[in-house]
Amino acid sequence: MRDRHWDQISTALEMDVHPTEAFTLTTAINMGLLHHLEAIQEVSDLASKEYSIEVMLQKMQDEWKSLELMVNNQNLIHRLNFLMMIELSSAQAGIRLKL
Repeated sequence: MRDRHWDQISTALEMDVHPTEAFTLTTAINMGLLHHLEAIQEVSDLASKEYSIEVMLQKMQDEWKSLELMVNNQNLIHRLNFLMMIELSSAQAGIRLKL
């Protein structure tokens, strides 16, 4: 989870929850975090979804680096082909684009 997620948890629980390397399960229990599992789970679910999106976007960006748009007298056809390649790449990554 990113710092912003720990900030959200801290705000929701009205206490500072920013784990360090010394943070253990015992620390969490002593802080009373077990009484706030629902709030923690909501932020955790959101963080997980955000991470999945970040991974998909990075994959798309890496794939798009190899795409080239060649321009000549048939410019319109090449643009359409390029857009179709982007749409296909997006669909393969599980992202629906509206072009």
